[in-house]
Amino acid sequence: RGAVCTPMQAPGFGGKWATGIYDVLGVTGDANLDASKLFLSAVCCPCLVHGQNVMMIDSEERADCFGVPDASFRYGVLQLMCCAWYSHSEFRGVVRRQSGIDDDNDIFNACCCSPCALVQERKQIIHHSNNVPDQQKMGVDPIRHTRTGGSLTDIV
Repeated sequence: RGAVCTPMQAPGFGGKWATGIYDVLGVTGDANLDASKLFLSAVCCPCLVHGQNVMMIDSEERADCFGVPDASFRYGVLQLMCCAWYSHSEFRGVVRRQSGIDDDNDIFNACCCSPCALVQERKQIIHHSNNVPDQQKMGVDPIRHTRTGGSLTDIV
């Protein structure tokens, strides 16, 4: 199942990722988000980071009673079957298209550099939410980094 999205590129914005794929310890754009902890989380438990990223832009995404996003569970199950790259690359494509990024290495980055790609996606979501007009945001409140509205269809 693929995601349906409309480009949310502001005039004069986009074309490249806000950070490089290996810039995992650089500035996140959020004073409350420690990049090293985010990267460590992406290495140790990528399913949780993926789920949090999905929840940041998808108002339809649900979480269980412990606050774990459903996308985390789906990613974890796919990870056990060595297929998490598919879900990850699909979501990465959504983030890329909504930011107006032309790069098309989603599958390669999801397969070979998954923790780095998860961090890059989080930084892009934050960067995009801080740098585009309100009506074009991905559905993220730039202060609290919580969902504000809008939705994606099922990504996995």
